[in-house]
Amino acid sequence: MTQSWEGFDGFTELIDYPMFVVTARAGNETAGCLVGFTTQASIDPPRFLVGISKKNHTFTVAAAATHLGVHLLARDDLELARWFGGQTGDEVDKFAACSWH
Repeated sequence: MTQSWEGFDGFTELIDYPMFVVTARAGNETAGCLVGFTTQASIDPPRFLVGISKKNHTFTVAAAATHLGVHLLARDDLELARWFGGQTGDEVDKFAACSWH
């Protein structure tokens, strides 16, 4: 099968990466974002690396949190991925518009 793509963006659009949302809570503040980079970091002990941009609102909350939630999204969770990836926690309470516990 031949695909047409141009440049780096066209190439990366062809790759079918899994999508993850990371969530954090520190004190009374919650935050979450669509993750741009993840990878398994070790087998024993089992560790999973999640990259969060320092410019992201979630970074500050995550840095103060004791634990992070890393949520693997199903293919049909596209709207949830758009919500957590397209909004900033500086302006919007992302958790007010979705079901969570």
